[in-house]
Amino acid sequence: MTDARYKINEPDVTFESFEGELLVINLGNGNYHSLRGSAVQIWPGLAAGQTGSEVAKLWESQGDHTAAIQTFIDQLVAEKLIVARGDKPVESVTPSADTGEFTAPSLENYTDMQDLLMLDPIHEVDVTGWPKQPESPKAGS
Repeated sequence: MTDARYKINEPDVTFESFEGELLVINLGNGNYHSLRGSAVQIWPGLAAGQTGSEVAKLWESQGDHTAAIQTFIDQLVAEKLIVARGDKPVESVTPSADTGEFTAPSLENYTDMQDLLMLDPIHEVDVTGWPKQPESPKAGS
C-alpha cells in the first residue's frame, strides 16, 4: 500500500452521508457515486489526509484489509473524487466509536444524471461564489 495522502477534489466533488451510505457527486463530469460498506468510514480519513495504512488501523484487530482499502483508493483516484494532497498537514480525525465489522468498501458509479448535472449553473461557480457579478466596464473604455 502506498503512503500517499489525499484530499477531496474540491470544488468539483461534493458529498452527503445518510442512512449508512455516502453519496458523492463529481460536478466536473456529472457522475455520482454511492459509497457503501466500510467506505463510509474510510472516506473521512482519506479526506483528512490519512494514508490507506493509517485508515486500515481502524480494523487491524479484524485482520489485514490494506489490499481492499488500496483498491478502493485507486478507484476513488480513477474517478477523480480524491487527489494527492501535496504538503498539506494531516487533519485530526476522530474515528467513530464503533467502526463495526470490516466489509469491503464499495464504490457504485452512476452516469444516468450526467446530462442534467452538467446543465446546472453551479458549474459557473468559482471560489468567489455564485452568481458571479459581471465585471463593470472600466472608465474610459
